[in-house]
Amino acid sequence: MKHYIIALLTLWIGWGQVDARPARVSQIPNGSVLGCSACHVNPNGGGTLTPFGKDINNNYLVPLGQSGVVMWNVNLAMRDSDGDGVSNGQELGDPDGNGVADRHAQITNPGVANKTQITAADADFDGSGMIDIADFLQFVDAYGSANAKYDLDGDGVVGVSDFLAFVDVFGQTVQTVPVDSVEGDRAALVALYNATDGDNWNDNTNWLSDKPLNEWHGVITNAQGHVVQLLLPENQLAGSIPAEFGNLSNLEWLDLNDNQLSGFIPSELGNLVNLKSLWLNDNQLSGAIPDWIGDLANLKRLDLGNNQLSGFIPSEIGNLSKLEDLDLYGNQLSGAIPDWIGNLSNLEGLGLGGNQLSGPIPPEIDKLSNLELLGLSENQLSGPIPPEIGNLSNLKSLALSVNQLSGPIPPELGNLSKLRELSLVSTQLSGPIPPEIGNLSNLQWLNLHNTQLSGPIPPEIGNLSQLVYLELSACWLSGPIPPELGNLSNLEILSLETNQLSGPIPPEIGNLSKLWVLHLNGNQLSGPIPPEIGNLSDLLQLGLNDNQLSGPIPKELGYLSKLNHLWLSNNPGLCMPSALRGWKFYNTAGVARCSE
Repeated sequence: MKHYIIALLTLWIGWGQVDARPARVSQIPNGSVLGCSACHVNPNGGGTLTPFGKDINNNYLVPLGQSGVVMWNVNLAMRDSDGDGVSNGQELGDPDGNGVADRHAQITNPGVANKTQITAADADFDGSGMIDIADFLQFVDAYGSANAKYDLDGDGVVGVSDFLAFVDVFGQTVQTVPVDSVEGDRAALVALYNATDGDNWNDNTNWLSDKPLNEWHGVITNAQGHVVQLLLPENQLAGSIPAEFGNLSNLEWLDLNDNQLSGFIPSELGNLVNLKSLWLNDNQLSGAIPDWIGDLANLKRLDLGNNQLSGFIPSEIGNLSKLEDLDLYGNQLSGAIPDWIGNLSNLEGLGLGGNQLSGPIPPEIDKLSNLELLGLSENQLSGPIPPEIGNLSNLKSLALSVNQLSGPIPPELGNLSKLRELSLVSTQLSGPIPPEIGNLSNLQWLNLHNTQLSGPIPPEIGNLSQLVYLELSACWLSGPIPPELGNLSNLEILSLETNQLSGPIPPEIGNLSKLWVLHLNGNQLSGPIPPEIGNLSDLLQLGLNDNQLSGPIPKELGYLSKLNHLWLSNNPGLCMPSALRGWKFYNTAGVARCSE
Protein backbone atom coordinates (compact mmCIF):
# COMPACT_ATOMS: atom_id res chain seq x y z
CA MET A 1 0.00 0.00 0.00
CA LYS A 2 2.81 2.42 0.86
CA HIS A 3 4.43 1.87 -2.53
CA TYR A 4 1.13 2.56 -4.26
CA ILE A 5 0.68 5.83 -2.41
CA ILE A 6 4.22 7.02 -3.12
CA ALA A 7 3.87 6.21 -6.80
CA LEU A 8 0.57 8.05 -6.97
CA LEU A 9 2.03 11.14 -5.36
CA THR A 10 5.03 11.05 -7.67
CA LEU A 11 2.76 11.29 -10.71
CA TRP A 12 0.65 13.92 -8.99
CA ILE A 13 3.23 16.52 -7.96
CA GLY A 14 6.22 15.84 -10.14
CA TRP A 15 8.59 14.18 -7.72
CA GLY A 16 11.79 14.90 -9.60
CA GLN A 17 11.47 18.64 -9.09
CA VAL A 18 11.34 18.52 -5.28
CA ASP A 19 15.06 18.64 -4.56
CA ALA A 20 18.24 18.60 -6.57
CA ARG A 21 19.82 16.19 -4.03
CA PRO A 22 17.00 13.97 -2.69
CA ALA A 23 19.49 11.34 -1.52
CA ARG A 24 20.51 13.51 1.41
CA VAL A 25 17.07 13.04 2.98
CA SER A 26 18.01 9.42 3.62
CA GLN A 27 21.37 10.38 5.10
CA ILE A 28 19.93 11.76 8.35
CA PRO A 29 17.87 9.76 10.87
CA ASN A 30 14.15 9.75 10.10
CA GLY A 31 14.89 12.06 7.20
CA SER A 32 11.84 10.90 5.28
CA VAL A 33 9.59 12.31 8.00
CA LEU A 34 10.73 15.89 7.46
CA GLY A 35 11.85 15.70 3.86
CA CYS A 36 13.75 18.72 2.62
CA SER A 37 12.34 21.04 5.29
CA ALA A 38 15.02 20.00 7.82
CA CYS A 39 17.72 21.65 5.72
CA HIS A 40 15.81 24.12 3.53
CA VAL A 41 13.44 26.96 4.36
CA ASN A 42 11.48 25.99 1.24
CA PRO A 43 10.03 22.55 2.08
CA ASN A 44 10.39 21.59 -1.58
CA GLY A 45 14.16 22.01 -1.30
CA GLY A 46 16.72 24.38 -2.74
CA GLY A 47 17.41 27.98 -1.84
CA THR A 48 17.93 29.31 1.69
CA LEU A 49 19.20 26.83 4.26
CA THR A 50 17.85 26.38 7.78
CA PRO A 51 20.37 26.53 10.68
CA PHE A 52 20.57 22.72 10.57
CA GLY A 53 21.18 22.82 6.82
CA LYS A 54 23.92 25.41 7.30
CA ASP A 55 25.58 23.24 9.93
CA ILE A 56 25.64 20.31 7.53
CA ASN A 57 26.73 22.39 4.55
CA ASN A 58 29.63 24.01 6.44
CA ASN A 59 30.87 21.18 8.64
CA TYR A 60 29.35 17.78 7.97
CA LEU A 61 29.66 17.06 4.23
CA VAL A 62 32.40 14.79 2.94
CA PRO A 63 33.73 16.12 0.71
CA LEU A 64 32.49 19.64 1.22
CA GLY A 65 30.39 20.91 -1.67
CA GLN A 66 27.39 19.86 -3.71
CA SER A 67 28.62 16.30 -4.20
CA GLY A 68 29.22 15.74 -0.50
CA VAL A 69 27.57 13.08 1.63
CA VAL A 70 26.09 13.96 5.04
CA MET A 71 28.30 12.62 7.85
CA TRP A 72 25.78 11.97 10.62
CA ASN A 73 27.74 11.39 13.83
CA VAL A 74 27.69 12.07 17.56
CA ASN A 75 28.97 15.64 17.14
CA LEU A 76 26.19 16.64 14.76
CA ALA A 77 23.66 14.80 16.96
CA MET A 78 24.73 16.69 20.07
CA ARG A 79 24.54 20.11 18.42
CA ASP A 80 21.42 22.25 18.82
CA SER A 81 21.41 23.90 15.41
CA ASP A 82 18.12 25.77 15.78
CA GLY A 83 18.81 26.86 19.36
CA ASP A 84 15.52 25.58 20.81
CA GLY A 85 17.19 23.76 23.71
CA VAL A 86 16.83 20.29 22.13
CA SER A 87 19.74 18.60 20.39
CA ASN A 88 19.58 17.61 16.72
CA GLY A 89 19.76 13.96 17.71
CA GLN A 90 16.86 14.26 20.13
CA GLU A 91 14.74 15.98 17.51
CA LEU A 92 15.49 13.31 14.89
CA GLY A 93 15.15 10.25 17.14
CA ASP A 94 18.87 9.39 17.38
CA PRO A 95 20.23 11.25 20.43
CA ASP A 96 23.43 9.18 20.53
CA GLY A 97 24.34 9.88 16.91
CA ASN A 98 25.04 6.19 16.27
CA GLY A 99 22.95 6.09 13.09
CA VAL A 100 20.28 3.86 14.63
CA ALA A 101 17.07 5.88 14.43
CA ASP A 102 13.94 5.16 16.40
CA ARG A 103 11.25 5.25 13.74
CA HIS A 104 8.55 5.55 16.40
CA ALA A 105 10.13 8.54 18.09
CA GLN A 106 8.34 11.87 18.20
CA ILE A 107 10.16 13.82 15.51
CA THR A 108 10.71 17.58 15.47
CA ASN A 109 12.58 19.71 12.97
CA PRO A 110 16.22 20.43 13.96
CA GLY A 111 16.25 23.35 11.54
CA VAL A 112 13.33 25.25 13.06
CA ALA A 113 12.96 26.10 16.74
CA ASN A 114 9.88 24.79 18.56
CA LYS A 115 8.59 22.60 15.73
CA THR A 116 5.52 20.53 16.41
CA GLN A 117 6.19 16.88 17.20
CA ILE A 118 4.78 14.49 14.60
CA THR A 119 2.98 11.42 15.96
CA ALA A 120 0.57 8.87 14.53
CA ALA A 121 -2.30 10.76 16.12
CA ASP A 122 -1.44 13.83 14.02
CA ALA A 123 -2.11 11.89 10.82
CA ASP A 124 -5.36 10.28 11.95
CA PHE A 125 -7.45 12.88 10.17
CA ASP A 126 -10.73 10.96 10.39
CA GLY A 127 -10.28 9.97 14.04
CA SER A 128 -10.67 6.24 13.35
CA GLY A 129 -7.63 5.29 15.43
CA MET A 130 -5.88 3.92 12.32
CA ILE A 131 -3.78 5.66 9.64
CA ASP A 132 -5.21 4.27 6.42
CA ILE A 133 -6.43 5.05 2.88
CA ALA A 134 -9.29 7.17 4.20
CA ASP A 135 -6.78 9.52 5.82
CA PHE A 136 -4.76 9.55 2.60
CA LEU A 137 -7.76 10.59 0.54
CA GLN A 138 -8.47 13.41 2.98
CA PHE A 139 -4.85 14.49 2.74
CA VAL A 140 -4.90 14.47 -1.08
CA ASP A 141 -8.07 16.51 -1.04
CA ALA A 142 -6.48 19.12 1.23
CA TYR A 143 -3.07 19.17 -0.45
CA GLY A 144 -1.80 22.69 -0.92
CA SER A 145 -4.36 24.16 1.45
CA ALA A 146 -3.58 26.18 4.56
CA ASN A 147 -5.60 23.88 6.80
CA ALA A 148 -3.43 23.46 9.88
CA LYS A 149 -4.91 20.00 10.47
CA TYR A 150 -2.82 18.66 7.59
CA ASP A 151 0.29 20.73 8.30
CA LEU A 152 2.04 17.90 10.10
CA ASP A 153 5.47 19.51 10.25
CA GLY A 154 4.12 22.87 11.44
CA ASP A 155 5.82 24.96 8.75
CA GLY A 156 2.61 26.73 7.73
CA VAL A 157 2.40 24.97 4.34
CA VAL A 158 0.71 21.68 3.44
CA GLY A 159 3.22 20.12 1.11
CA VAL A 160 5.60 17.27 0.35
CA SER A 161 7.20 17.16 3.78
CA ASP A 162 3.76 16.66 5.30
CA PHE A 163 3.07 13.79 2.89
CA LEU A 164 6.38 12.18 3.85
CA ALA A 165 5.43 12.48 7.49
CA PHE A 166 2.09 10.88 6.66
CA VAL A 167 3.73 7.97 4.81
CA ASP A 168 6.01 7.34 7.78
CA VAL A 169 3.05 6.66 10.07
CA PHE A 170 0.79 5.01 7.45
CA GLY A 171 -0.71 1.80 8.78
CA GLN A 172 0.02 2.61 12.40
CA THR A 173 -2.53 2.45 15.16
CA VAL A 174 -2.92 5.59 17.19
CA GLN A 175 -1.47 4.82 20.60
CA THR A 176 -3.16 6.80 23.34
CA VAL A 177 -2.83 6.64 27.09
CA PRO A 178 -5.93 7.69 29.00
CA VAL A 179 -4.94 10.68 31.07
CA ASP A 180 -6.77 9.26 34.09
CA SER A 181 -4.87 5.95 34.01
CA VAL A 182 -1.94 5.00 36.22
CA GLU A 183 0.22 4.96 33.11
CA GLY A 184 -0.98 8.50 32.46
CA ASP A 185 0.31 9.43 35.92
CA ARG A 186 3.62 7.75 35.16
CA ALA A 187 3.89 9.68 31.89
CA ALA A 188 3.26 12.96 33.70
CA LEU A 189 5.99 12.20 36.24
CA VAL A 190 8.42 11.23 33.48
CA ALA A 191 7.65 14.55 31.79
CA LEU A 192 8.48 16.37 35.04
CA TYR A 193 11.75 14.46 35.37
CA ASN A 194 12.79 15.31 31.81
CA ALA A 195 11.70 18.95 32.04
CA THR A 196 13.49 19.68 35.34
CA ASP A 197 16.88 17.99 34.87
CA GLY A 198 15.97 14.93 36.90
CA ASP A 199 19.43 13.41 36.50
CA ASN A 200 20.76 16.17 38.76
CA TRP A 201 18.08 16.14 41.45
CA ASN A 202 19.28 15.73 45.01
CA ASP A 203 17.22 12.55 45.25
CA ASN A 204 15.75 10.77 42.23
CA THR A 205 15.52 7.31 43.78
CA ASN A 206 13.60 4.90 41.52
CA TRP A 207 12.45 7.63 39.11
CA LEU A 208 12.10 6.32 35.53
CA SER A 209 12.27 2.76 36.87
CA ASP A 210 9.63 0.05 36.45
CA LYS A 211 8.91 0.05 40.18
CA PRO A 212 5.48 1.10 41.44
CA LEU A 213 5.06 4.85 41.56
CA ASN A 214 4.79 4.91 45.34
CA GLU A 215 8.41 3.71 45.46
CA TRP A 216 9.60 6.74 43.49
CA HIS A 217 11.08 9.37 45.77
CA GLY A 218 8.47 11.86 46.94
CA VAL A 219 5.50 10.09 45.34
CA ILE A 220 2.52 8.90 47.37
CA THR A 221 -0.30 6.97 45.71
CA ASN A 222 -3.77 5.81 46.68
CA ALA A 223 -4.99 2.20 46.74
CA GLN A 224 -5.59 2.32 42.98
CA GLY A 225 -2.02 3.44 42.28
CA HIS A 226 -2.88 7.02 41.31
CA VAL A 227 -0.59 9.80 42.48
CA VAL A 228 -2.24 11.77 45.30
CA GLN A 229 0.83 13.50 46.75
CA LEU A 230 4.05 14.68 45.12
CA LEU A 231 6.55 16.07 47.60
CA LEU A 232 9.87 17.22 46.08
CA PRO A 233 10.90 20.30 48.10
CA GLU A 234 14.56 21.41 48.08
CA ASN A 235 15.42 18.82 45.46
CA GLN A 236 17.22 20.89 42.78
CA LEU A 237 14.47 20.75 40.19
CA ALA A 238 15.55 23.15 37.44
CA GLY A 239 13.42 24.08 34.45
CA SER A 240 9.73 24.59 33.77
CA ILE A 241 6.68 22.72 35.02
CA PRO A 242 5.49 20.57 32.09
CA ALA A 243 1.93 20.77 30.76
CA GLU A 244 1.53 17.02 31.29
CA PHE A 245 1.31 17.74 35.00
CA GLY A 246 -2.31 18.67 34.43
CA ASN A 247 -3.04 14.95 33.85
CA LEU A 248 -2.47 14.05 37.52
CA SER A 249 -6.20 14.29 38.11
CA ASN A 250 -6.10 12.63 41.54
CA LEU A 251 -3.36 14.86 42.94
CA GLU A 252 -4.20 16.43 46.31
CA TRP A 253 -0.80 17.69 47.56
CA LEU A 254 1.86 19.23 45.34
CA ASP A 255 5.00 20.52 47.04
CA LEU A 256 7.78 21.75 44.75
CA ASN A 257 9.00 24.57 46.98
CA ASP A 258 12.59 25.77 47.22
CA ASN A 259 13.78 24.56 43.82
CA GLN A 260 14.86 26.36 40.64
CA LEU A 261 11.64 26.17 38.66
CA SER A 262 11.18 28.93 36.10
CA GLY A 263 8.75 30.13 33.46
CA PHE A 264 4.99 30.55 33.75
CA ILE A 265 2.69 28.44 35.88
CA PRO A 266 1.13 26.19 33.20
CA SER A 267 -2.61 26.53 32.64
CA GLU A 268 -2.97 22.76 32.71
CA LEU A 269 -2.62 22.83 36.51
CA GLY A 270 -6.14 24.22 36.45
CA ASN A 271 -7.26 20.63 35.74
CA LEU A 272 -6.15 19.48 39.19
CA VAL A 273 -9.57 19.96 40.74
CA ASN A 274 -8.80 17.65 43.68
CA LEU A 275 -5.80 19.70 44.76
CA LYS A 276 -5.87 20.73 48.42
CA SER A 277 -2.32 22.05 48.89
CA LEU A 278 -0.13 23.78 46.29
CA TRP A 279 3.35 24.87 47.32
CA LEU A 280 5.43 26.45 44.56
CA ASN A 281 7.18 29.00 46.76
CA ASP A 282 10.88 29.86 46.64
CA ASN A 283 11.40 29.27 42.93
CA GLN A 284 11.90 31.56 39.92
CA LEU A 285 8.41 31.44 38.45
CA SER A 286 7.33 34.51 36.49
CA GLY A 287 4.31 36.04 34.80
CA ALA A 288 0.90 36.70 36.28
CA ILE A 289 -0.90 34.57 38.82
CA PRO A 290 -3.27 32.65 36.52
CA ASP A 291 -6.97 33.26 37.02
CA TRP A 292 -7.73 29.54 36.70
CA ILE A 293 -6.45 29.24 40.28
CA GLY A 294 -10.01 30.13 41.19
CA ASP A 295 -11.20 26.82 39.67
CA LEU A 296 -9.36 24.77 42.31
CA ALA A 297 -12.37 24.70 44.58
CA ASN A 298 -10.86 22.24 47.08
CA LEU A 299 -7.69 24.23 47.64
CA LYS A 300 -6.84 24.89 51.29
CA ARG A 301 -3.21 26.01 51.06
CA LEU A 302 -1.70 28.12 48.29
CA ASP A 303 1.91 29.28 48.59
CA LEU A 304 3.47 31.07 45.61
CA GLY A 305 5.81 33.21 47.70
CA ASN A 306 9.35 34.24 46.79
CA ASN A 307 9.03 34.01 43.02
CA GLN A 308 8.99 36.68 40.30
CA LEU A 309 5.24 36.85 39.79
CA SER A 310 3.76 40.17 38.71
CA GLY A 311 0.44 41.86 38.00
CA PHE A 312 -2.66 42.12 40.18
CA ILE A 313 -3.98 39.56 42.62
CA PRO A 314 -6.65 37.84 40.49
CA SER A 315 -10.19 38.23 41.75
CA GLU A 316 -10.85 34.53 41.07
CA ILE A 317 -8.92 33.69 44.24
CA GLY A 318 -11.94 35.08 46.06
CA ASN A 319 -13.84 31.97 44.93
CA LEU A 320 -11.66 29.65 47.01
CA SER A 321 -14.02 29.35 49.96
CA LYS A 322 -12.03 26.51 51.57
CA LEU A 323 -8.71 28.38 51.52
CA GLU A 324 -6.93 28.45 54.88
CA ASP A 325 -3.49 29.77 53.93
CA LEU A 326 -2.73 32.26 51.15
CA ASP A 327 0.93 33.20 50.77
CA LEU A 328 1.96 35.45 47.88
CA TYR A 329 4.83 37.25 49.65
CA GLY A 330 8.13 38.17 47.99
CA ASN A 331 6.91 38.75 44.43
CA GLN A 332 6.31 41.83 42.27
CA LEU A 333 2.55 42.03 42.67
CA SER A 334 0.97 45.45 42.30
CA GLY A 335 -2.37 47.15 42.71
CA ALA A 336 -4.58 47.27 45.75
CA ILE A 337 -5.39 44.59 48.30
CA PRO A 338 -8.84 43.61 46.99
CA ASP A 339 -11.79 44.03 49.30
CA TRP A 340 -13.07 40.57 48.32
CA ILE A 341 -10.31 39.23 50.55
CA GLY A 342 -12.94 39.35 53.27
CA ASN A 343 -14.86 36.56 51.49
CA LEU A 344 -12.18 34.00 52.41
CA SER A 345 -13.83 33.25 55.72
CA ASN A 346 -11.73 30.16 56.48
CA LEU A 347 -8.43 31.97 56.02
CA GLU A 348 -5.94 31.47 58.88
CA GLY A 349 -2.81 32.88 57.25
CA LEU A 350 -2.51 35.77 54.78
CA GLY A 351 1.00 36.67 53.58
CA LEU A 352 1.23 39.46 51.01
CA GLY A 353 4.46 41.09 52.19
CA GLY A 354 7.40 41.99 49.98
CA ASN A 355 5.41 43.11 46.94
CA GLN A 356 4.44 46.47 45.41
CA LEU A 357 0.89 46.61 46.69
CA SER A 358 -0.51 50.09 47.23
CA GLY A 359 -3.56 51.86 48.59
CA PRO A 360 -5.28 51.32 51.92
CA ILE A 361 -5.71 48.16 53.97
CA PRO A 362 -9.36 47.25 53.25
CA PRO A 363 -11.56 47.29 56.36
CA GLU A 364 -13.30 44.14 55.02
CA ILE A 365 -10.31 42.28 56.39
CA ASP A 366 -12.15 42.14 59.72
CA LYS A 367 -14.43 39.44 58.23
CA LEU A 368 -11.52 36.98 58.45
CA SER A 369 -12.51 35.82 61.92
CA ASN A 370 -10.21 32.77 61.80
CA LEU A 371 -7.12 34.73 60.78
CA GLU A 372 -4.03 34.03 62.87
CA LEU A 373 -1.29 35.58 60.73
CA LEU A 374 -1.51 38.83 58.76
CA GLY A 375 1.69 39.81 56.93
CA LEU A 376 1.56 42.94 54.77
CA SER A 377 5.06 44.32 55.36
CA GLU A 378 7.34 45.78 52.66
CA ASN A 379 4.72 47.17 50.32
CA GLN A 380 3.55 50.69 49.48
CA LEU A 381 0.37 50.65 51.54
CA SER A 382 -0.91 54.00 52.73
CA GLY A 383 -3.57 55.50 54.94
CA PRO A 384 -4.43 54.53 58.49
CA ILE A 385 -4.43 51.13 60.12
CA PRO A 386 -8.14 50.25 60.04
CA PRO A 387 -9.47 49.86 63.58
CA GLU A 388 -11.47 46.87 62.31
CA ILE A 389 -8.28 44.81 62.61
CA GLY A 390 -9.01 44.85 66.33
CA ASN A 391 -11.91 42.48 65.64
CA LEU A 392 -9.58 39.67 64.55
CA SER A 393 -9.77 37.88 67.87
CA ASN A 394 -7.65 34.90 66.77
CA LEU A 395 -4.77 36.97 65.38
CA LYS A 396 -1.33 35.93 66.63
CA SER A 397 0.97 37.86 64.29
CA LEU A 398 0.45 41.33 62.76
CA ALA A 399 3.25 42.62 60.52
CA LEU A 400 2.66 45.94 58.72
CA SER A 401 6.26 47.20 58.61
CA VAL A 402 7.95 49.17 55.81
CA ASN A 403 4.85 50.82 54.38
CA GLN A 404 3.55 54.38 54.14
CA LEU A 405 0.88 53.89 56.77
CA SER A 406 0.05 57.02 58.72
CA GLY A 407 -2.06 58.22 61.60
CA PRO A 408 -2.21 56.79 65.11
CA ILE A 409 -1.98 53.20 66.27
CA PRO A 410 -5.67 52.36 66.80
CA PRO A 411 -6.36 51.50 70.45
CA GLU A 412 -8.57 48.67 69.18
CA LEU A 413 -5.39 46.65 68.63
CA GLY A 414 -5.44 46.18 72.39
CA ASN A 415 -8.35 43.75 71.86
CA LEU A 416 -6.08 41.21 70.16
CA SER A 417 -5.63 39.07 73.25
CA LYS A 418 -3.90 36.21 71.39
CA LEU A 419 -1.38 38.44 69.61
CA ARG A 420 2.26 37.35 69.97
CA GLU A 421 3.98 39.59 67.42
CA LEU A 422 3.30 43.22 66.51
CA SER A 423 5.65 44.83 63.98
CA LEU A 424 5.03 48.36 62.67
CA VAL A 425 8.63 49.23 61.72
CA SER A 426 9.48 52.05 59.28
CA THR A 427 6.03 53.52 58.84
CA GLN A 428 4.73 57.07 59.20
CA LEU A 429 2.57 56.28 62.20
CA SER A 430 2.36 59.15 64.66
CA GLY A 431 0.86 60.09 67.98
CA PRO A 432 1.26 58.30 71.29
CA ILE A 433 1.64 54.59 71.90
CA PRO A 434 -1.85 53.65 73.13
CA PRO A 435 -1.89 52.30 76.69
CA GLU A 436 -4.23 49.54 75.47
CA ILE A 437 -1.11 47.82 74.11
CA GLY A 438 -0.61 46.73 77.72
CA ASN A 439 -3.65 44.43 77.37
CA LEU A 440 -1.79 42.12 74.97
CA SER A 441 -0.92 39.58 77.63
CA ASN A 442 0.50 37.03 75.14
CA LEU A 443 2.71 39.49 73.25
CA GLN A 444 6.29 38.34 72.84
CA TRP A 445 7.59 40.70 70.16
CA LEU A 446 6.86 44.44 69.93
CA ASN A 447 8.75 46.42 67.29
CA LEU A 448 7.86 50.07 66.61
CA HIS A 449 11.32 51.12 65.34
CA ASN A 450 11.68 54.13 63.02
CA THR A 451 8.23 55.65 63.28
CA GLN A 452 6.96 59.12 64.22
CA LEU A 453 5.39 57.96 67.45
CA SER A 454 5.74 60.52 70.22
CA GLY A 455 4.91 61.11 73.85
CA PRO A 456 5.79 58.93 76.82
CA ILE A 457 6.32 55.20 76.95
CA PRO A 458 3.10 53.98 78.56
CA PRO A 459 3.78 52.23 81.87
CA GLU A 460 1.16 49.63 80.88
CA ILE A 461 3.82 48.01 78.68
CA GLY A 462 5.16 46.66 81.96
CA ASN A 463 2.14 44.33 82.02
CA LEU A 464 3.43 42.34 79.02
CA SER A 465 4.90 39.52 81.08
CA GLN A 466 5.58 37.31 78.03
CA LEU A 467 7.53 39.98 76.15
CA VAL A 468 10.95 38.88 74.86
CA TYR A 469 11.75 41.68 72.40
CA LEU A 470 10.94 45.38 72.88
CA GLU A 471 12.18 47.73 70.15
CA LEU A 472 11.09 51.38 70.43
CA SER A 473 14.18 52.98 68.89
CA ALA A 474 14.38 55.88 66.40
CA CYS A 475 11.02 57.41 67.35
CA TRP A 476 10.14 60.76 68.99
CA LEU A 477 9.39 59.34 72.40
CA SER A 478 9.94 61.57 75.41
CA GLY A 479 9.67 61.57 79.18
CA PRO A 480 11.14 59.07 81.62
CA ILE A 481 11.77 55.36 81.21
CA PRO A 482 8.91 53.85 83.22
CA PRO A 483 10.17 51.71 86.11
CA GLU A 484 7.39 49.23 85.27
CA LEU A 485 9.63 47.92 82.48
CA GLY A 486 11.49 46.14 85.26
CA ASN A 487 8.51 43.74 85.48
CA LEU A 488 9.29 42.24 82.05
CA SER A 489 10.96 39.16 83.49
CA ASN A 490 11.25 37.36 80.12
CA LEU A 491 12.74 40.29 78.22
CA GLU A 492 15.95 39.55 76.30
CA ILE A 493 16.29 42.66 74.11
CA LEU A 494 15.41 46.22 75.18
CA SER A 495 16.17 48.98 72.67
CA LEU A 496 15.04 52.54 73.42
CA GLU A 497 17.86 54.31 71.59
CA THR A 498 17.61 57.51 69.53
CA ASN A 499 14.61 59.11 71.21
CA GLN A 500 14.19 62.10 73.51
CA LEU A 501 13.88 60.18 76.76
CA SER A 502 15.00 62.01 79.88
CA GLY A 503 15.48 61.51 83.58
CA PRO A 504 17.39 58.74 85.35
CA ILE A 505 17.82 55.13 84.31
CA PRO A 506 15.42 53.33 86.66
CA PRO A 507 17.21 50.83 88.92
CA GLU A 508 14.38 48.35 88.23
CA ILE A 509 16.12 47.62 84.91
CA GLY A 510 18.41 45.47 87.01
CA ASN A 511 15.54 43.00 87.53
CA LEU A 512 15.63 41.90 83.87
CA SER A 513 17.68 38.79 84.56
CA LYS A 514 17.34 37.36 81.01
CA LEU A 515 18.43 40.56 79.25
CA TRP A 516 21.35 40.28 76.85
CA VAL A 517 20.96 43.54 74.87
CA LEU A 518 20.29 46.94 76.49
CA HIS A 519 20.45 49.99 74.22
CA LEU A 520 19.57 53.33 75.83
CA ASN A 521 22.00 55.47 73.83
CA GLY A 522 21.10 58.66 71.95
CA ASN A 523 18.68 60.12 74.50
CA GLN A 524 18.80 62.80 77.21
CA LEU A 525 19.14 60.47 80.18
CA SER A 526 20.82 61.97 83.22
CA GLY A 527 22.09 61.00 86.64
CA PRO A 528 24.30 58.07 87.57
CA ILE A 529 24.41 54.63 86.01
CA PRO A 530 22.48 52.47 88.49
CA PRO A 531 24.70 49.77 90.03
CA GLU A 532 21.78 47.31 89.67
CA ILE A 533 22.75 46.93 86.00
CA GLY A 534 25.57 44.78 87.33
CA ASN A 535 22.92 42.14 88.11
CA LEU A 536 22.35 41.48 84.40
CA SER A 537 24.67 38.48 84.27
CA ASP A 538 23.71 37.48 80.66
CA LEU A 539 24.26 40.96 79.23
CA LEU A 540 26.30 41.02 76.00
CA GLN A 541 25.72 44.60 74.83
CA LEU A 542 25.24 47.78 76.85
CA GLY A 543 24.78 51.07 75.00
CA LEU A 544 24.63 54.21 77.18
CA ASN A 545 26.57 56.64 74.96
CA ASP A 546 25.31 60.04 73.80
CA ASN A 547 23.35 60.92 76.94
CA GLN A 548 23.91 63.22 79.90
CA LEU A 549 24.90 60.61 82.45
CA SER A 550 27.20 61.63 85.27
CA GLY A 551 29.16 60.28 88.19
CA PRO A 552 31.51 57.34 88.44
CA ILE A 553 30.95 54.18 86.41
CA PRO A 554 29.74 51.69 89.01
CA LYS A 555 32.24 48.97 89.83
CA GLU A 556 29.38 46.44 89.51
CA LEU A 557 29.75 46.65 85.74
CA GLY A 558 32.96 44.74 86.22
CA TYR A 559 30.86 41.72 87.22
CA LEU A 560 29.36 41.44 83.73
CA SER A 561 31.60 38.60 82.55
CA LYS A 562 29.72 38.05 79.27
CA LEU A 563 29.75 41.70 78.22
CA ASN A 564 31.54 42.16 74.89
CA HIS A 565 30.27 45.57 73.78
CA LEU A 566 30.02 48.61 76.04
CA TRP A 567 29.38 52.14 74.76
CA LEU A 568 29.80 55.00 77.26
CA SER A 569 31.24 57.86 75.19
CA ASN A 570 29.74 61.36 74.97
CA ASN A 571 28.51 61.54 78.55
CA PRO A 572 30.41 64.65 79.74
CA GLY A 573 29.81 64.09 83.45
CA LEU A 574 30.78 60.42 83.51
CA CYS A 575 34.11 59.31 84.98
CA MET A 576 35.98 56.06 85.41
CA PRO A 577 36.99 55.03 88.95
CA SER A 578 40.41 53.59 89.64
CA ALA A 579 38.88 50.20 90.40
CA LEU A 580 37.92 49.82 86.74
CA ARG A 581 40.90 51.35 85.00
CA GLY A 582 42.49 47.98 84.31
CA TRP A 583 39.39 46.68 82.61
CA LYS A 584 39.14 46.97 78.82
CA PHE A 585 35.99 48.86 77.91
CA TYR A 586 34.78 49.44 74.37
CA ASN A 587 33.98 52.94 73.16
CA THR A 588 34.83 54.79 76.36
CA ALA A 589 36.66 57.55 74.52
CA GLY A 590 36.24 60.85 76.30
CA VAL A 591 35.39 59.30 79.69
CA ALA A 592 37.59 61.05 82.22
CA ARG A 593 39.16 59.50 85.28
CA CYS A 594 37.40 60.15 88.52
CA SER A 595 39.25 62.36 91.00
CA GLU A 596 39.51 60.20 94.12
